[in-house]
Amino acid sequence: MSAQNRGQVQNARYDSMQDMIERSQSLEGTLVGYNSSANYCECDVQCGNGCAKCCNDRSAIYFGAELVVAKPHFEDEFNINSTSEARYDYDVSPRFIGGFSNANGLGGRVRYWLWDHHSNPGPSVEAPFRLYVQALDLETTMLARLGSADLMLFGGTRYGRVEHKDNDDEGMTFEGFGPTLGVDLMLPIRCSNLSLLAGIRYSALFGHTRFTGDDDDPGRGEDDLVTGLDTQLGVQYSRCVANGSLNVRAFVESQLWADGTKNPTTSLDSAGSSDEDLGFLAYVFGIEYVR
Repeated sequence: MSAQNRGQVQNARYDSMQDMIERSQSLEGTLVGYNSSANYCECDVQCGNGCAKCCNDRSAIYFGAELVVAKPHFEDEFNINSTSEARYDYDVSPRFIGGFSNANGLGGRVRYWLWDHHSNPGPSVEAPFRLYVQALDLETTMLARLGSADLMLFGGTRYGRVEHKDNDDEGMTFEGFGPTLGVDLMLPIRCSNLSLLAGIRYSALFGHTRFTGDDDDPGRGEDDLVTGLDTQLGVQYSRCVANGSLNVRAFVESQLWADGTKNPTTSLDSAGSSDEDLGFLAYVFGIEYVR
């Protein structure tokens, strides 16, 4: 073989080796990018609503509103067979939510809910009764993943207020602060824009109950502990809009305010009446924008 031919063969081998090296580097970069993205988002998989940020960027600002169609229930409910007592029905109440998260998933959230309604006007001279419940949550949040499910772990502080009074503005008022802790879960349904929602929240409010109209001792009050347990279960539909995503959700919610009021079948304005568990069963419809 001539020297010219040997040179051509060596050049061909060199070009082939260079091509293999370049292909190997390209493949390695692709695998590294895939592994880094698999931590949180699937950059190259067109599944779900396609709004996921890439890669590992969980930063967001979000705000939303919910219509909470709720009915209060009591441990000793107003006697529905009695002609001397009134009852509460389902009524609409608002809830507002706003928050943020950084690229690592750490963030904060504010929630505010207000329920302020009267009972049906019954034949009782004290009716209609008025029940006022207020809850403000200030929370630290952390995003995480468990398999294909998105989790939001949260903990913070809750302010709660419960008023239960008759038509003469006589009754009881509880106010308290305390810790709250819980988790929200979102599980995509196959490769669609729909997801299952679930959540649970625990709170413990340390506060004081005061009474208005207590003839025995109008200045008397009590230091009380009101514990709470909220659960949610429902569905969410998500769609990309205006550089973000729009989430529409519907779910069933239960709330327990243990020892949150006084026995409505006796005297609301007496410190001697027994503590009463207060609960809500609610159907919630909400909308949220995430950017």
